[in-house]
Amino acid sequence: MGQLAESVARHETALGRDRGASAAPPAAVAASLLEFMEANRALAPSQVFEFTQNAVGNMGPMEHESLATLAERGFRFSMDNLTDLRAQPRESTARGFRFVKASALLLLNRVSNATTNIHPADFSDLLERFGIDLIAEQIESESIVIDLLDYDVRFGQGFLFSPPRRVRTEALQGAAGDAGKSAEEAPAGQPGEGAAGTRAGGLAQLAGAAGRS
Repeated sequence: MGQLAESVARHETALGRDRGASAAPPAAVAASLLEFMEANRALAPSQVFEFTQNAVGNMGPMEHESLATLAERGFRFSMDNLTDLRAQPRESTARGFRFVKASALLLLNRVSNATTNIHPADFSDLLERFGIDLIAEQIESESIVIDLLDYDVRFGQGFLFSPPRRVRTEALQGAAGDAGKSAEEAPAGQPGEGAAGTRAGGLAQLAGAAGRS
């Protein structure tokens, strides 16, 4: 089981998951990942692959084909590091993206060079209509949580909820053990809680977080 988890970690690192990658994954890495995931479909319910918006924009036909193959097998994707809110939710949903992550300041319209064709307050509702959850990143104060609730943002991630930390080896082994469960039993994964590397801060439902403040 430990070997299984380590193999997932290697593929995720190569793909730039939670590493802020700015380029699409090489074809050889994508092919290797597809082969590995085909043999480990039980991982699908608890695995979310994360790509930056820039990486998705630079993907070519081969990369999109690889994503489509993974999506057909039940794997889901998250897009992060948004700098452009000119969303194409229909296309993103069709390609398997179920999460979009953007900085809280961008969503609150506090970034001077943001590119958008929609008011940030309407962004969450637009994505939700296509089955995509919006996650606000880099939340470091309770006041930001309160402001985001006015924008109908339901999920947040940042140091306010939990500081980033290395994932322990035991956690990797536990994740591999969970992969042996059926799809009905396996917990649904959330972006930002990867099998390798550091976490980007705790993930929380903002309504609950505001209630505790």
